[in-house]
Amino acid sequence: MSGFSLLELVIVILILGIFAALGAPALLSSLDDAHLDAAASEVSTALRYAQLVAAGTGRATRVTIDAAADTLSVEQMAHANLSIIMNPANTEIDEIDIETGDTLGPAVHPTVRIAPYQVSFADDRFGGVDVLSATFGGGASVDFSGAGAPSSAGTVLLALGGRQVTVAIDDLAGRVTVSD
Repeated sequence: MSGFSLLELVIVILILGIFAALGAPALLSSLDDAHLDAAASEVSTALRYAQLVAAGTGRATRVTIDAAADTLSVEQMAHANLSIIMNPANTEIDEIDIETGDTLGPAVHPTVRIAPYQVSFADDRFGGVDVLSATFGGGASVDFSGAGAPSSAGTVLLALGGRQVTVAIDDLAGRVTVSD
């Protein structure tokens, strides 16, 4: 009779189990790295998107990152605020502009056109990434004027599995960088 004995099959299965057990930590670590990189990419994309929308439409935008809730949202002025468009140095946005009646509302997500741009890092695609801090000029929001100028420099610190990534925005040119 040809074939394998029960002992040979048990030994092969045991060897495969050992290889799987040795490879699992490396696989989980690379999965954590992928989730953290995806979260950092989402933050930098939101900052760049808000800046481009503000400059392209002439309407101020705001990116808010709530470290306690691990969320991100992008908002836009509902109507053009002429004081922000005409004076790029005026980069602060109030919730409601008293003079014009403009209000701050959710911006449209760039890939899901019918949904507001809101992200939860507790979502499965980010694997539980923790937003450790978000600091933009003393607050958790950065505003972009109608010319696309940021109100302040700032950083967002993300962490998962012992690794941390920093997303930073420059206040002069609005350049966004991601670093470990």
